[in-house]
Amino acid sequence: MTKLRQMLTVAAIALTVPLAAVAADEKVGISMPEKVTARWVADGENMVKQFQEAGYQPDLQYANDDIPTQLNQIENMITTGVKVLVIAALDGTTLSNALENAAASDIKVIAY
Repeated sequence: MTKLRQMLTVAAIALTVPLAAVAADEKVGISMPEKVTARWVADGENMVKQFQEAGYQPDLQYANDDIPTQLNQIENMITTGVKVLVIAALDGTTLSNALENAAASDIKVIAY
């Protein structure tokens, strides 16, 4: 069942953001809510693997179930020049300004 979920995760990402929209060697930010639940760990690691195999530089970060931490991590990813953000948000409302900044910087955002 875990393997099926991983394959579906990769398929969902591939369908949502065509990898051609991001040049190889570009940074991709991945923001997960926490690293306690096996699901988030497996999904994060699988995304890293898939993006690396496609030639991208993934930046996977876990927010430890802390909304300010996740916001800070996402803002830092935007500042460091990621081209795509994959976010499993703890609180989407809190991320509104950061997501507006991402849009203004032409960063593609995937709500995971």
